[in-house]
Amino acid sequence: MVSLELLTVFVVGPMACLVCYDIAKKNPRANVLMVIIATAELYGGMFSPVKLHSVPPCSLHHILPPMSTRVPPNASQLRKAS
Repeated sequence: MVSLELLTVFVVGPMACLVCYDIAKKNPRANVLMVIIATAELYGGMFSPVKLHSVPPCSLHHILPPMSTRVPPNASQLRKAS
């Protein structure tokens, strides 16, 4: 049995490089390859041992302030500054 990771490394990886090359050369084959890669990734995701509900949510609170503290500039303040 072949693991999904090996298929990703040895099949999908080179296909992704070929997609980049085809995009640079404006080859329409890139569209077909992107659909194949996306379908393979979706299909492989269904059989992945890690389920989405077991992954902790990504938190950016240490990088970005909460949305409630961001105050959009008032239009009248922008006019006074210029």
